[in-house]
Amino acid sequence: MTSISEKLRQTYSGIFGHQVLLRSRRKNTVLTIEPVKNSKTYTEGQERVKDRFRNGASWAKKILQNPDLYELYLAKARDGKTPYQVALTDYLRPPKILMIDTANYTGAAGEEVIVSAVDDVMVMQVEVAITGANGVQVEKGVCTRSQFGNFWTYVATVGVETTGLTITAWATDIPGNKAEAHVTM
Repeated sequence: MTSISEKLRQTYSGIFGHQVLLRSRRKNTVLTIEPVKNSKTYTEGQERVKDRFRNGASWAKKILQNPDLYELYLAKARDGKTPYQVALTDYLRPPKILMIDTANYTGAAGEEVIVSAVDDVMVMQVEVAITGANGVQVEKGVCTRSQFGNFWTYVATVGVETTGLTITAWATDIPGNKAEAHVTM
């Protein structure tokens, strides 16, 4: 036997009489008052946040139309979250660089710099730049993803003195958010 709320949920949704809003979410039906439009003026910072959420919502809707990306976000959806929510969160939250490991880098060509980077969904690319003590960039390139988790390897192509050397890493996720970290030797 079907309950009254089940019949309502299957048949109706929306605002009734400009007073009551009927919403359905995960097999639950909720009756609430009609939302009131806000006539408040927002600060510049609040407007930027609203724009970021609006752009994130548009991006998430667009991404979910791509079957490959939809499957990726669906696989990451847990604890009652939808792929849309995961995509929106991914848009709003940049990746993180956890570590730039220079333990095996002495400034010689062919040596490795290891970067550990994580994201809610996936880090797409990691880049490294090596800058001398004088502020001049010595080299820059894309890292190779390691088969061991969230590690990326950059192999230096130029030999350089390491005193005062700065190594900068950038991690980019699917929405194009970038994280940046530096290590000075």
